[in-house]
Amino acid sequence: FDKWYADVSVKDANERRQAAHHILFDMISDTTYANGVRSGVGGFMDRYPRIPFCRETGWQANNKDKYEASIALFEAANDLFKRELPVRWTGQAEAMRQLGEDWRIGNTVYTTLTINRDFRTAAHRDVGDLCESYETSNNPRGFSNLLVLDNGKQYNGFYLCFPEFRVAADIRAGDMIMMNAHRIHSNSPAFDYEEGFERMSVVMYFRESMLECGSKKYEETRKNFVHMRANNKEHPLWREGWNGVSPGMWDTEEWGDYLGNNGLLDEAEAILSKFGRGDTNTVDKFFA
Repeated sequence: FDKWYADVSVKDANERRQAAHHILFDMISDTTYANGVRSGVGGFMDRYPRIPFCRETGWQANNKDKYEASIALFEAANDLFKRELPVRWTGQAEAMRQLGEDWRIGNTVYTTLTINRDFRTAAHRDVGDLCESYETSNNPRGFSNLLVLDNGKQYNGFYLCFPEFRVAADIRAGDMIMMNAHRIHSNSPAFDYEEGFERMSVVMYFRESMLECGSKKYEETRKNFVHMRANNKEHPLWREGWNGVSPGMWDTEEWGDYLGNNGLLDEAEAILSKFGRGDTNTVDKFFA
């Protein structure tokens, strides 16, 4: 790959594009070696190195009506969680209080959904959801909640298995389980099922990294800043295919000025003060 890259990188943009197209479509097999995953996410997501801003998920942004129509279900689950495991719910509610209302699903303690349709999960531990580690088990901080929907056709199996405890749960439509998803869990196969059956599991949880999110306005400004840089061919870092992200970008005068120009003066102050431009300098510039 290094030799191929060295050869291609000195060519013009059109030749580089053709070379990449050749690799992607002519040399990489279309064969799938793993099971296809019918899984997706809803609600809100935290920052990611390639997407360094908190945001609502793509499905949610494009399906507002369906999302709004589903909130009553998530709120009913939240009420059950609060009733049955009040200590866990309280720990999660405190995290939600710290996060604020901008990233909350309805009137719940959930930020995010994972939805699996007819998907048998392998044995795994979840990561990212709010739940105490073994070292802080005396400070309950939350639990993942999972409920099941189906289309009314009969099936057996799809048991939710916890091999560390030698326990399996047969969760059906109308059931909800509250669980420590950091423990190993998986699904057993389906069997004796009616043709055309569908089963959907909905996992509702609080993504711990969401606690690093600012307000929606602040995160939207981060998003716009990234896109502005990616689309600005005059930017000194611009190159073909650049996504607008670069190391240290959130500690630059460029970012501080962008914050100020978009009305986030306190945040601009915090950045620009590192460059000797704090206090009245910032206010004078953006209110002049």
